[in-house]
Amino acid sequence: MESPDSKNDEQSSVPDYEVEPVPRLPRARHTKLSKMALFRTAMLAMLLFAVLALRRPCADGVSKFIGSFDGKPDAGAEAPPRRTVLPPGEYVKIDGDLTEERLKQIRERAAKRAAAHRDAGVDAAANDKAKAKTATDAAPAHNTPKR
Repeated sequence: MESPDSKNDEQSSVPDYEVEPVPRLPRARHTKLSKMALFRTAMLAMLLFAVLALRRPCADGVSKFIGSFDGKPDAGAEAPPRRTVLPPGEYVKIDGDLTEERLKQIRERAAKRAAAHRDAGVDAAANDKAKAKTATDAAPAHNTPKR
């Protein structure tokens, strides 16, 4: 059988809840934050906002700064001169030192050429009209059926 001392040992290892209160975890309705924790949270929020708001201006500034060290791709070469499209016709190239007499001769030749082209154009237009007239006279008349 068991000795009375052994029962006392078993009972002493089990706490008596009626005598001692049960330990409970601290619970509250709201989380209590210290002023320092609130300050750190606010600083983090401002930092994240600054990163999002300033990323484009900072990226543009850094790009411009880094790009300023790069040389231009064709810094030494000049761009070729642009050519303007001239209307069709005959042109006289004038270059070098010209005297007044030489310039006068070039103008007279240009005027003669323009007159010749103008006369040729009038003659060609007259010939075209005459050809068109004879073509319409020689064309057979179409009879349209009556309905």
